[in-house]
Amino acid sequence: YNFRHPLLMLRVTKWAIGWLHTPAEEQAVVRVGRTVSAVFAAIAVGALALAGYRLGGFAGLGAIGGAAALCPPLLVYAHYMKEDAALLCGIGLTVGAMAIVWHGRSIALQLLGPMLAGAAAGVAASGKYVGAMAVAGALLAALLAPFRRWYWIPIRVILVAACAVGTAATLNTRAIHNWDEFQQGFNKEYEHGT
Repeated sequence: YNFRHPLLMLRVTKWAIGWLHTPAEEQAVVRVGRTVSAVFAAIAVGALALAGYRLGGFAGLGAIGGAAALCPPLLVYAHYMKEDAALLCGIGLTVGAMAIVWHGRSIALQLLGPMLAGAAAGVAASGKYVGAMAVAGALLAALLAPFRRWYWIPIRVILVAACAVGTAATLNTRAIHNWDEFQQGFNKEYEHGT
């Protein structure tokens, strides 16, 4: 690991290689990585389509799901072992969870929605560093979502933050354990992007 990218794509691919008993041949490993990328893309499309349904019924499902499924960059990145599909997977899951935060009226959904939004934002941040911006979106949803009991606002914000940090830390434990190497890789990626 060079830590120039978060570890979600690599960790899930490594898990899939073991689960599928993939031989240690380069092309076989690349094929599994591409499959993992395609699964991430499919999860993203499904999550965005469900969020569209929650917000606009079947018209929203068709419009959002169709737009996501036919997005040219997503179609390309789903066929390569690239972290962009993992990023969009996390963003799609975050948007879907934000719909639960925004529209959930029961106490159970007031607890579950922010936890899902935080965990999904942690997935987005673990897909690609820029995915950390999903945490900001999830926090805004938790802060601004309408609910008649005002005292739920700080609870929702704390749940989002705790689940985002916990998920990102769990998915990136290798970076935490190799902090100096992580900082070097992150700084190189930051310099490359700016």
